[in-house]
Amino acid sequence: SVTEQLSEVDEEEAIVRELLGYIGDLTSSTVNVDVSSLAEKFGRGVSQLTRRPTLGGQAAYLEAYAQSLRETQLPSYQESEDVKAVLQSIMDDYASRRKALGNELATAEAEIKKTQSDKEAAELVLVTDKQAAKGAWEEVNRNQRVTFKAAYTQAQDSLEQSRTKFSVLKVSYEKQIAIIDKIMQRVVEYCKEVATIPDDNIELNAGTYGGGSCPVNYYCPLNSYFPKPCPPNTASPKSSDDVYDCKAILGYYGAAGAMAMSCPAGSYCEAGTERPVACPSGTQSAEFADDLTDCVSSSGYYGPNGKPGVQCPAGSYCPIAATTPLACPAAYTSPVGSSTLSACTLSPVPDSMTINTGDAFGYQTVPGLDLSTRSRVEFSVTARTDAH
Repeated sequence: SVTEQLSEVDEEEAIVRELLGYIGDLTSSTVNVDVSSLAEKFGRGVSQLTRRPTLGGQAAYLEAYAQSLRETQLPSYQESEDVKAVLQSIMDDYASRRKALGNELATAEAEIKKTQSDKEAAELVLVTDKQAAKGAWEEVNRNQRVTFKAAYTQAQDSLEQSRTKFSVLKVSYEKQIAIIDKIMQRVVEYCKEVATIPDDNIELNAGTYGGGSCPVNYYCPLNSYFPKPCPPNTASPKSSDDVYDCKAILGYYGAAGAMAMSCPAGSYCEAGTERPVACPSGTQSAEFADDLTDCVSSSGYYGPNGKPGVQCPAGSYCPIAATTPLACPAAYTSPVGSSTLSACTLSPVPDSMTINTGDAFGYQTVPGLDLSTRSRVEFSVTARTDAH
């Protein structure tokens, strides 16, 4: 996990700090150094580091320096400074790794917060919609009661008129009264039941339900008494009337009206995306990426977010998300496409070289230069000129 990798970086960084402290004591003119004790401590620290795969090419260099101390050969000041430079470059690499891991951790925490926020928002919408639906149904009941009360009153008036009319005409009075009384009884019974039984003859428009306009993230087909929720990881605008109005949210993809899937690593998915969009060449992204700028340079490449990555040049290294190449330490080089500091190794040193000195006569030898490397190789530079 990211937290475990951060813990490993902290442990290795602590070891490197100790090694830097030992070299500081060795090069200090004010500290009496027990070379044997220091060699044991330095060698133990190097052994702990070399067991870790992140050290790479620097392992052999540090082990040689430790062996020199064990043999009680006090290294030169320049040799110690070179080792300090290597250790400091390792510290810089740890800083880059910590930053990259920190970004990953921050992204994961942001996704967790977003998921929690979406859950809380969905729960709030559910509660609000339930309250709205209840209020809407009560309003329908009130309206229907008013309607049936008016119908009941009208039926009563009609009954009285019929009684008067049939009493005058003396035609089937009892039969007509029985029919009207039966109708009135049905009206009364329906008024009692209307609070729980909807009227199938009331038509509701598409995009609406019993409580009004269909809310966001729901859809309401024709004659909907309650809104229907969109499939998981999809969203819809207000007044949607079809499940196909529900489309994938940011960081997800899928066909309209179906459950959306998380956007895979190496691609990004904007809102409404049906298929993931691949990141540009030389870049990568984490799962749930929702924008082109979430595509950062891959290991061994560099460049701005959202743009194709450029292969890391020789003599440098490019970790994930690098915007510019990081140069290897002085006297170190690396192959094209390197991604870590451990890829930087000592540049090869020639045994001798020939220099054209222009107008000088004959040949001349320049005294050899002690490069203060661990092998103390000395060489001569021979200058060759054309005789006149």
